[in-house]
Amino acid sequence: MKPKGKILILANEFYPQICVGGLGKFVAGIDKGLSNNGWEVRNFIASKKDNIYLPYYSAENEKRSKTLARKAWFWCSQHSWFPDWLWTQDFEGIYEAEEWRKSSKGRGRIIWTIHNPVTLNGATGYGYGYANQEGEGEPIDWGNDFFDFAGLLRRGMAAADLVTTVSPTFARELDGFLSLSKDEKIIGINNGIDKSEWDPYRDSLLGFRLRGNWVEFKKINREILQALFGLPPKEVPVFAFVSRLVPQKGIELLTKALPEFLGKNEMQLVIVGQGLAKYHRFFTELKLAFPDKVGLSLGADFSLPHQVFAGADFLLLPSLSEPFGIVVAEARSYGAVPLVRRTGGLADQVADGINGLSFNKFESESLSAKISQALKLWQTDWWWQVSSSGKNRVEDWQGVARNYEDLLIH
Repeated sequence: MKPKGKILILANEFYPQICVGGLGKFVAGIDKGLSNNGWEVRNFIASKKDNIYLPYYSAENEKRSKTLARKAWFWCSQHSWFPDWLWTQDFEGIYEAEEWRKSSKGRGRIIWTIHNPVTLNGATGYGYGYANQEGEGEPIDWGNDFFDFAGLLRRGMAAADLVTTVSPTFARELDGFLSLSKDEKIIGINNGIDKSEWDPYRDSLLGFRLRGNWVEFKKINREILQALFGLPPKEVPVFAFVSRLVPQKGIELLTKALPEFLGKNEMQLVIVGQGLAKYHRFFTELKLAFPDKVGLSLGADFSLPHQVFAGADFLLLPSLSEPFGIVVAEARSYGAVPLVRRTGGLADQVADGINGLSFNKFESESLSAKISQALKLWQTDWWWQVSSSGKNRVEDWQGVARNYEDLLIH
């Protein structure tokens, strides 16, 4: 059967071989979805030694990205395989798109997808917050006196035929940030998850799989989670935070709100992630202060979250900015009710009081109010309904791919 078209994807990540966060899962997922839908897809991924994230303005980053694009074009020329679309990712993708245009002499069209965050006022456009992947770095200030972040976004829009991002609300935030005209548009399409990986009935990473009884599934997996993190097997609400430990994820709000709640309430907290050293120190000290209430795994782990979400009652993600928040979609599949700040893709995924809890203002008082509400709602009829229904309401990558096809075939 003749393919619908040919797509070449360039990226720094491809899950699970090389992955920091949602971008790697997006690339692997959209590859699978488009391939299953009849497209011929090829990927060129930066090698492990070249995939360390660098500041967007870095000359070295630009050089690496352009080299990847040249290598991709050379391979296409050698194999007489020319894509209808080149698909580049994030801010490295700007350099790749420009180099592809130059090397290929304009062959094929280009789609550029934005994954990394920019705050509503545009002041901090950092994505990972690392000086490198192991050490402690501070977020980059993208203020106009230091760097023209808006200019970089517009450069990407000029380099591509089609510009997308990973949720409709984040697209609107970017539109507002850039003050785009009606003729300019960033298209937002929600991400999805791999339902064959996030299946509570078949997941081999779970200590106890779903057998049709949701109460049993949550109860037993909570006990497994507590044992895994050395917490006493109490019938208390378990909150989880699974993400990079960087300011973008709202860690500053957690540092202000959590000590008081842990001191005054019967609850437990599980933290999984790595990031800035100061946040490692904070959560280590929190664990020492509340050894029976706090469990820690301070490292990047893509297997452990399966058991965490199955055992946790609530997922905390009070992000400053969040293009999509794939961790929410994954957690909902296993019954962890999301508690998030209403921004970007989190606003698209979570409706306050309907399928989770959310708040607007980026302040610890707002987060505290929602944690208080969560404690009151735990194991009520509302909580059980939201917990058990999440597994049925997440798009898979084949469905996401169909949404992109509407753009690619026109």
